[in-house]
Amino acid sequence: MFSLILGCWAEPTPSPSSPATEAVATVDDTQARLQAELRALVAALTEAGRYDCCVEAPCQYCATRTAGCSCGEGLREGEPVCEECAMGWAQGRGAEPGVDPGKVCSFLEADRAIRSAQASGEPCRECGEAVTRQVERLRR
Repeated sequence: MFSLILGCWAEPTPSPSSPATEAVATVDDTQARLQAELRALVAALTEAGRYDCCVEAPCQYCATRTAGCSCGEGLREGEPVCEECAMGWAQGRGAEPGVDPGKVCSFLEADRAIRSAQASGEPCRECGEAVTRQVERLRR
């Protein structure tokens, strides 16, 4: 009798076809499908000449938000890169030869530098000046 009572309090073991197991399988399948679609998108953008990433594994940020990537081109000109590429450089996954990883900054870092410089009246640091040049070029 005691074991019958304890058995009622025990957590049920989910069966292989439980809703929780099916949900995890669906999530895993969805992630795998999205990753494959993203790789296909990057390949298509690269083939179209709209994707020039600067890290070993192409960033997903630019592909999904701007349908292209110019981080490689911008970096070669001393300009900032997207947040994902900047993180890749910080993790040692940069793919542009001759670039000092310590000098790679993101657009967010550059924006902060510009705002800080504007607030303090001090000159912008290197990446802030690069963003300013890039904005001027885009306005032409």
